[in-house]
Amino acid sequence: MHQIFKKSLLTIFITLSIEIVHAGDIELSQEIPSCQNSTANPLPEKYYSIAKKWNDFKWVKKVTFKDVIVSESGSELIDGSGIRDWFDFGKLDINGDGICDWFVTASSPLSSGGDSDILNTLYFGRKNKKWQRLGAEIPNTLPDELGWGKASDQRDDYTFSSETPFVLWDKKSKISYFIGYFYTRTYGKPYQKGYEIYIWNAEQNNLQELDKWEKGSAAEKVYAYFKQHGAVDPTIEDGENNIAQFDQDLEDSEIITKCMNEELLERSSGLAERCKISEK
Repeated sequence: MHQIFKKSLLTIFITLSIEIVHAGDIELSQEIPSCQNSTANPLPEKYYSIAKKWNDFKWVKKVTFKDVIVSESGSELIDGSGIRDWFDFGKLDINGDGICDWFVTASSPLSSGGDSDILNTLYFGRKNKKWQRLGAEIPNTLPDELGWGKASDQRDDYTFSSETPFVLWDKKSKISYFIGYFYTRTYGKPYQKGYEIYIWNAEQNNLQELDKWEKGSAAEKVYAYFKQHGAVDPTIEDGENNIAQFDQDLEDSEIITKCMNEELLERSSGLAERCKISEK
């Protein structure tokens, strides 16, 4: 039986690594480069093995290389309950090598009202090789869900967005900026609400969170562009309708949450200043 991950309401230790990348001369665009499918299976190899054993994952066999989004149910939380985890596989180029990757979100319901905990796992396509995984320590025989392996303990290290992040392209530096977002009823780290800005850090081999409140930073410019023009949702193929727009309600929720967190305010002078403005 899949174990339910119980969210601690007494979390008092919060770790945060926010980097400042100064804007310089960047040229943002919604014309993001396309990626090419790898020659591996359409989904990571372990999901085909899981599909052979678990009826919950029979849908894996129907996924094709053409799919840019796969949204399907996962494990049943309690046998006979009918309440299941939910998977979103979103296709985009995360590490900038031109080969399509998967951004995986597993949502674990906390109630029947829509509250859920999330876990993200990244799978990188590689030419003529198997998928490369980045995520919490979970046995290769089990799906990427909370409740398996060390997923619950390591969840804070692997929550980037409620679903596949939006994308903006910098024509000057040839890098993608990713805009993660957190719905008001989904839970990652205790402070994660609203929007987060990331870039791929090859040295750290991970998504690097940037401080969008820092004056003069690239993240500030990315966030301002997104608020005014929107960003690309890579899981929508229609180029005329794939622009995701800024949601003020998400930012309002973020400000309420983060302005009460003294540790975050000490780490980001830009956030502290923004909180002062909201108090007026």
